[in-house]
Amino acid sequence: MAHRYAAFGWSIALAPGWTAELREVTAFGETSVYLAIVPEAKDALLRLTPDERGLIGAHEWVELVGRTNRAKGRRVSLVQCGDFAGNSVEFVASDEWLRGWALCADNVQLDANYRCRLSDVGRDDQVVDEMLNSLRLE
Repeated sequence: MAHRYAAFGWSIALAPGWTAELREVTAFGETSVYLAIVPEAKDALLRLTPDERGLIGAHEWVELVGRTNRAKGRRVSLVQCGDFAGNSVEFVASDEWLRGWALCADNVQLDANYRCRLSDVGRDDQVVDEMLNSLRLE
């Protein structure tokens, strides 16, 4: 891994050729900030979004995300990503492939997802997994 990017009280090691930047998005009147990590080709996105609102406990949130995905018929797997633990899913969303993780460490919630074209399924799996396995609380 090339270097660590720190944000929101945690850090992640970026893979060579991948870059990171903070981005803002506004939905339903709320603005949130997330970390966007993209490969050199800029044709996929690993998005890490913290939830600092405290509406629900971190562990309860991970369980809720798992139940919601199971109810939609998706296979949910337990995962460990560095200092974070939670669950993951994979599925087709519109014309994209989506891998999603609901993670927590202590009281820190982290929503992670990776999106790419259907034709690129599996291309970045190993590097994305390595980056997520480098997640550390700061």
